[in-house]
Amino acid sequence: LAKINKFAKRALSKDEVFVYTHKMAGDMIIPSRYIQLSKELLEVFVQNANEGVAFLLDHSWAGLFGRPKPALPYGRVFEGWLGNEWLMDGETVSFNGSTYIVRGQEKDGISTDAIISDIETGVIFDTSIGWGAEKFECSICGEDIRNYFKCPHIPGKKYIIDEDTEEVKLCWAIARPPGYLMEDSAVFDGAYPGAGSSFNSVGDRFENEHGIFTIFDDIKQ
Repeated sequence: LAKINKFAKRALSKDEVFVYTHKMAGDMIIPSRYIQLSKELLEVFVQNANEGVAFLLDHSWAGLFGRPKPALPYGRVFEGWLGNEWLMDGETVSFNGSTYIVRGQEKDGISTDAIISDIETGVIFDTSIGWGAEKFECSICGEDIRNYFKCPHIPGKKYIIDEDTEEVKLCWAIARPPGYLMEDSAVFDGAYPGAGSSFNSVGDRFENEHGIFTIFDDIKQ
């Protein structure tokens, strides 16, 4: 409660708040996207979570693409940590956090009590972080995977890395700092197993305080 009240503009009581503790991401190679969040970047996310980021229904840019409701904050992440909770195959560390939601509130026709009930009953079960990073390192050559001239490799493809032994290695992008955690959203399904990611499709465009973005299926674009 003391952690929560660091962010509240008035003192909240124990009976007013619901706390939702959950896994938000980890360091596995994300299936179908072939991107890995480095532990160093996850440590930045922990710092951002402890500074407080918004908990939304859907991502903030989803309303630009015909979603029925705008993404609005219904809670706030107030702490984050790296641990071994809810680890899955391919993970060595999980990024976890706690969100508080104030009971008895209503916004855009949706009550926080309904959201809390959906979490408790398992109807809301998937979350997705909005994040960014400046470095995307190739797992094979170590160069910036977006650089056509220095890195010829494509995430998701396999390459022979030793001609003598014919050893084959999968290519993926390793996201490294500098970076940031922007928000945490409740979603219906996401790309990160056990947590979630965005619903975005190729060609979608969105804008926020960090710039204008377009979704591509080829990271070198």
